Amino acid sequence: MKPKISVIVPVYNVEQFLSKCIDSIINQTYENLEIILVNDGSPDNCGFICDEYGKKDNRIKVIHQKNKGLSGARNSGLEIASGDYIGFIDSDDWIHEKMYDTLITQLLLHQCDLTNCITINSNQTWENEPLENYKPIILDKKALLYNYLDYGFYIVRNLYSRELMKDLRFDENIPFVEDMFFGINVVEKIDRSVFINFPLYIYNQDNTSSLTRVKYNKNTFISLKANNYIKKKTLAIFPNDIELQSVIRNRIIGNCLYHFQNLYHKSNIHLDKDDMMKRKSKQAYNDNFAFFKNPSVFKTIIRLLNVSQLNCFYRTYFALNKKRIESKC
Repeated sequence: MKPKISVIVPVYNVEQFLSKCIDSIINQTYENLEIILVNDGSPDNCGFICDEYGKKDNRIKVIHQKNKGLSGARNSGLEIASGDYIGFIDSDDWIHEKMYDTLITQLLLHQCDLTNCITINSNQTWENEPLENYKPIILDKKALLYNYLDYGFYIVRNLYSRELMKDLRFDENIPFVEDMFFGINVVEKIDRSVFINFPLYIYNQDNTSSLTRVKYNKNTFISLKANNYIKKKTLAIFPNDIELQSVIRNRIIGNCLYHFQNLYHKSNIHLDKDDMMKRKSKQAYNDNFAFFKNPSVFKTIIRLLNVSQLNCFYRTYFALNKKRIESKC
């Protein structure tokens, strides 16, 4: 009998898109699935929709719980998952009909604990060769990290072995970019994986309430903490790899610049010690800000930015410096 794949779907406030998501899983060419729908206290009709699908397909299990957030919903699904392999799908997205057939075939063929693909936005078209023409790419630990840096740490594009997942859970105290924390922990545990350079996962661009479209707020600063966490993990996993460490450092610099621009353009962001810099986000922000004290880094940034960006950077940089001084007074 073919191995079973448990597909965990956290569900919250997506009644308009939920059926398309579930249908794309039900209609997979790989049929030995356990579909776990976790209704995370959704205020709309998602719970009812989940129950109706559960009546129609005995592969579907439904969990109803008080709202615990994305990480909490995923963990709840993991607690009851019985599959040999585990995948995750966001409830407003959908997948290619051969996604899990493709991923598990390559995973078994190459005897790995992880396979992944690339994603595509729903408003994009893929005009390259058909799926059958794409050969798998074997990745070692370092190549997997580069893969995540290039294509994103999104867990939804991965299929994991149960053995790999047994000691891994999502941090329920992290309300944002949780996939980054999870992904680098996966890199630490795995030595070999398989990559399919084909978009088997489709991100829904029509859901304006999606987490990927959340308004810029203080939670966004957690991504600074996540990048800092990746930096520390990379140093531990690859202590002598100067090139890779430089790549991670550049990523952090770019991330800081991204937030600088958002801070400058969003007047409702308050840079005081009780808001943006509070708790652990404060330390992560300060750690990353230190990069800009390096003269060579500062000069490189100035050289790369256009006039508009340069004006934004200078204004925000000095405004932040002023706020940092005030917060210590």
